Amino acid sequence: VRALEELQAAENELESSRAEPSGRLRLTAPVDVGHNAVPALVHRYLELHPRMEVELIITNRVLDLLGEGIDLAIRAGELKDSGLIARRFELGQFCLWASPEYLSIHSAPRHPKEFTRHRCLRLSQFKNNRIRISNDKETVSLPAEGRLMADDFETIRALAILGEGIAFLPSFLCSEEIKQHKLVRVLPQWRGDKVFLSLVYPPQRFVPAKIRAIIAVAEELWKKRTL
Repeated sequence: VRALEELQAAENELESSRAEPSGRLRLTAPVDVGHNAVPALVHRYLELHPRMEVELIITNRVLDLLGEGIDLAIRAGELKDSGLIARRFELGQFCLWASPEYLSIHSAPRHPKEFTRHRCLRLSQFKNNRIRISNDKETVSLPAEGRLMADDFETIRALAILGEGIAFLPSFLCSEEIKQHKLVRVLPQWRGDKVFLSLVYPPQRFVPAKIRAIIAVAEELWKKRTL
């Protein structure tokens, strides 16, 4: 094992010394992130580094990076202390969203106290079926009541577009729908928790150029909030 570790370190050192990364990057991400944030990231990465190829493993299963030969993982939310190296980015926050068609039938709430008159598209993981929002002056906890629930953000977003109710979703998942006027912000002065994505990789003596390069691309894109 020690010999293999030394060999890998030597390969990483050699790769780190190269001006241009080459080879294959194996990247894993959860499904919602993989369908929304990853394509633009990978597109820009391949555009900048033509000698690289990328293998995507899109799954909600938390993979063993070392055991399964994964170079880099994108993980959402707060990270458990796993000994991995992490680079964290803030990508907006949770907000309330609805379709223009829904709001044309059910007038938009002007204050959180009016929220109870509306159908909420519930994420089944919400604790006690409640969501928390703040306007920087006060924080309120709203009942997430409705006839539809799902364990997947993309399903919730699709139902919101169809006019089934108000959804509580990360803002980066709704960027294209905002541009296409499929979703609009509800109670725009109020918002939920911030959304964080982290790029994580195993600790190693020399970080390969291919990993350093994709972190640089993430800094370029995600700091500008282009996703």
